[in-house]
Amino acid sequence: MVPGSENHRPFILLCVLVFLVALGLTALTPMVSDDFAYCFSFADWTRIRHVGQIIPSMAEHRNVTNGRVIVHGLVQLLLLLPRPVYCALNALNAVLLCALIRRMIALPSRKQEMVILLFGICFFCCFLPAFGENVLWLDGSLNYFWGLSCSLLFLFPFLMDYLALPHHESVFLSVMRIFLAFVFGTWSENASLVFLFLAVCLYLLQWIKTRQFRLFPLFWIVAAMAGYVFLMTAPATAGRAGAPSISVIGYNFRVIFDAARNDLLWPLLIWTVLFALAVSYHVEKRLLIASALLFVGALLTHLSYTFAAYFVPRHLCTTVFLLLLASVLLLAGLCRVDRPDFSCVALACLSVLFLLQFPVGVLDVAVSYHKQQLREQQIDTALAAGQRSVVLENYYPYTAYAVPFELSLSDPSVGPNINIADYYGLEEVRGIDPVREQKS
Repeated sequence: MVPGSENHRPFILLCVLVFLVALGLTALTPMVSDDFAYCFSFADWTRIRHVGQIIPSMAEHRNVTNGRVIVHGLVQLLLLLPRPVYCALNALNAVLLCALIRRMIALPSRKQEMVILLFGICFFCCFLPAFGENVLWLDGSLNYFWGLSCSLLFLFPFLMDYLALPHHESVFLSVMRIFLAFVFGTWSENASLVFLFLAVCLYLLQWIKTRQFRLFPLFWIVAAMAGYVFLMTAPATAGRAGAPSISVIGYNFRVIFDAARNDLLWPLLIWTVLFALAVSYHVEKRLLIASALLFVGALLTHLSYTFAAYFVPRHLCTTVFLLLLASVLLLAGLCRVDRPDFSCVALACLSVLFLLQFPVGVLDVAVSYHKQQLREQQIDTALAAGQRSVVLENYYPYTAYAVPFELSLSDPSVGPNINIADYYGLEEVRGIDPVREQKS
């Protein structure tokens, strides 16, 4: 046995558990909505059969849909590959986030470290309003869940430097981070901008504190800015960049505040209480500043949707994640001033909520998988009988963990109806709503 390896055994076991749970839930989540559309080339709407079709497809995607061509290129690649490849990579992404957060905590006590990591997992699973759409659905997970990893990997060296945590990279890795920074900049119109803002703030704070100018971090910021410019100058994005009317802004403002009250109340309260405790117990100033910056980033991410074309629950993903990071930093700071009891209490409270939510969510995912199997059987039967039109039952999940399957009831020419018809070789697909269960 490697000396000291037993100290890492709890974390390794946690990673195995996270991987297996994420793998199972991802495998049970069916293709829905945009997954079917991205099986086709945007250049000529033929089914993508080889990698060479993806580049011209994304070139046209940049003109007609949006500038997120790298992430949607990955979507098309993973839809081309066998499904288990995506399932395994999505599960590994969950492990990567756990590993990065562990490095941020950087506590000598493995017990305290595990308590905070479990708190973070419960926090994410309990407070993410569209868990299935953000984490399990292929197109959604690459845009949001994988986007979190890409964003945190970009921010990671800035955060570690400012917190004075051990972090050393070779020149080769520093150069490779330039490419990562560009990719990060192209990932999301909202998240990329906010994480870039956080990186600039941390870079300036570190420069002021040490009076030392560092060139590579500046290169990373410039590369990220270049990526963001590439994203936002896409013809499809620039064409929608007109300023919304005052009435639209007012409506969106009301919507995002309703979402904050309904979905972010507890995460906001948890951070506020932890910040008050951290101030009271004289947690290190730089930890307080870093946590406050992440909190501000969460608010900015949420408020940015005031100017968006639309707002749906899955847009809360980055906000919830930043609140999670801000909270675990405070818990780590409280542990450093010999107050680990707050981490235990926080985990105990969230574990109750987790145990009440998660098993039902897993059942919901399993039901959605069963519904997909029934749809597949119905389509196979129709094709075998020579039928070219089918009516498929919609599925509306009863938790945030499953992904809805929604088709238009009357118009087969709209998406995703037309995309599903093309995917299965049908002429027409319509939806029908399930019969409501009657309460006895």
